[in-house]
Amino acid sequence: AANWTSNNPILLAGQIGIETDDLTSSPKFKIGDGSTAWASLPYVTGILYNVLNYGLKGDGSTNNSAALTTMLTAIPTGSTVYFPQGTYNFGSQITITDKYFNFTGDFPEIHATGNFSIFKMTSTSAVTQLAGKTHFNNITFSGTSSGTSQGALIFYQDASQFDVNNCHF
Repeated sequence: AANWTSNNPILLAGQIGIETDDLTSSPKFKIGDGSTAWASLPYVTGILYNVLNYGLKGDGSTNNSAALTTMLTAIPTGSTVYFPQGTYNFGSQITITDKYFNFTGDFPEIHATGNFSIFKMTSTSAVTQLAGKTHFNNITFSGTSSGTSQGALIFYQDASQFDVNNCHF
């Protein structure tokens, strides 16, 4: 918190700033609007879920697919999913149906270890149900895939409009 307060930056619109002084509890966070300095932004109310509390490991070797699938099934739609720094490997695709999330982190690496999209977002009802509600912030995406369309890291099927802010591919 002290670093954010002393620097008092203006976050980009949609950019999430997270106070990581104490990672044993859920960190506090703010979302920028592109013009307001940190000290004047309100804290976001709601729950930020730390992936480490759900068994994911950013150690660069653990396959985190099952743990993230279990986590996303358990938490409510619209929740913020926080990845601390680390390399999170995924050995299979994570399919998210009829739910949306805010994925954010301290520039973790989200890594696909095969020829698949890490996140597949789908909707069984109206496409507009998910429109503009899923966000990816401050994440590095990587993969070992090659070839045609399966090389995408985020794939939307029967859903539309998601935000990607301050991410690297």
